[in-house]
Amino acid sequence: MRPLPLMRPLFGVQLAYYLSTTFTLALWEVPRTDYWVMQTHHCCTVAAIYYNYISGYQRWGCLIMMLHDINDVIMEVAKCLNYASCHAAANAVFAVFVATWAALRLYAFPAVLIRSTMYDSVAVLGYTPPNYGLLNALLCVLYCFHIYWFGLILRVAYLTIAKGKGEDIREKED
Repeated sequence: MRPLPLMRPLFGVQLAYYLSTTFTLALWEVPRTDYWVMQTHHCCTVAAIYYNYISGYQRWGCLIMMLHDINDVIMEVAKCLNYASCHAAANAVFAVFVATWAALRLYAFPAVLIRSTMYDSVAVLGYTPPNYGLLNALLCVLYCFHIYWFGLILRVAYLTIAKGKGEDIREKED
């Protein structure tokens, strides 16, 4: 089953974005300590978007995108406020980011999405859907990255509380 016509642009834009960030990360951005985790995350996301598209898993694909994109927007707002030296506002938005990361990526991602793809789909359909193993493996890898990054986020939160200003701890020391 192909995605609905209105879903095609969404999947196309998301696929283009993650493909471009894969190359941008490799060729443009400053190397960070989590380079390989980030690069693998982008490759897994490209594969998940592609397989959701060709398999017709519109609802799962949209849920994956929503759970990730909400956090990304909040994180970018916090960064912009920090760069603009609006540290109190940046810290408040960062606190919202930490809470939404925990709620969406650590709770909703496995409790709603992975449960649905791994268990509910087989129970409802009565058979194993196409690309079942690949999609669930990709989602589990992404979830492991969410846990890893949450540890880094908590370190930034601790340093923000201790120093009063957030810093990217992924920067390599020269």
